[in-house]
Order: sequence, then C-alpha cells, then structure tokens
Amino acid sequence: CGSNGSWAWITPTGTTNGAQLSFDDWMCIEFAESLDFGFMGGIFGRKAWYENGNWTYIGGAMYMPTYNDLHWLNNNLGWFCLSDGIVRRIGTEQHYIYRMDEEENDPLNGIYVLNSDSLWVVTMEGNVMSTVNASADTVHWSSENSANENLVDIWVVDAGHAYAIGGNGGFFRYGILE
Repeated sequence: CGSNGSWAWITPTGTTNGAQLSFDDWMCIEFAESLDFGFMGGIFGRKAWYENGNWTYIGGAMYMPTYNDLHWLNNNLGWFCLSDGIVRRIGTEQHYIYRMDEEENDPLNGIYVLNSDSLWVVTMEGNVMSTVNASADTVHWSSENSANENLVDIWVVDAGHAYAIGGNGGFFRYGILE
C-alpha cells in the first residue's frame, strides 16, 4: 500500500493493482491467516477492512493517531502499532494495551507478534520494546536502545533473535551473536 490510496496484490506472477480506496497516504497493510480478511491503516486514523472480497473504508480525523504498522497472529487476534500506542484487537473488540504519556516523544513505528504473548515494537528514536505478556490486561514492557537512528520495522525469528530496519539505511540484528 502507499500514497494516493493505491494498493496492490503481490502474486507469484507479479503484482495486481487494486482499486483506489481514497486519496490517503496508507502506512500499513496485512492479511491474517487467509486472504479473506485484511486491514489497511494510514494517517489520521484512517483505515480500511477487507472482508468477503470487499474493502470498507473508514475515515479518520486530524487529531487521530496514525496507523504505522500492524501484525495479525490469526484471523481473530491482531495488534496495531499507532503513533501514540499499541492496540490489541480480539474479534471485533479492541483497546489500547500501551499508550504513550503526553510527555513522551518517541513515536512507535513497527510491530511484530511472535505468539499471543511475545510482542516486539521499534520506535523513531531507535528503541526496541518487547513484552512477554501481550495477552494480559496490564502489559509490562522492557526497552533497549539498539540504534542511533529511526527504526522503521522489525521482524522476529524467535524470543532471542530479531532484525530491525532503520530509516537511514541501517539493518540491525538484535539477539545473541553466535
């Protein structure tokens, strides 16, 4: 997904452009276990749901946080990385499991879910945040600064190994060096 409301399917034979949803800048797109259910998020809290072959666009507002990334564990369980916190969605219910204080100024950029409790997030200031209780009502985080640059996204192999991509071209390996 990208600017001007564009999005595309990537197939074994190439890409297939989808219909333009709006004139918004999309930040993230992901489908759950099947291609029957997906989500696209963008600036100002704008979002679009994909179900049963159709997109449903839901507008946002200037004061709403941006959807920077998302990761589905399965069709019923997913996490959204917003510029001001993390939202967990179970079925049709969703709520913040982490929300930044007004004094904090380190927007969240990328998210990866390893299992229902292991959740990893990277931030604008180069921090890697993780938790081992992401399914709890009260989530406790550990944080480590891994880079002196904006981290854009993260991909996790297992509980001790992850890779992060930096906005200035950095590629970081997080974990035990073998």
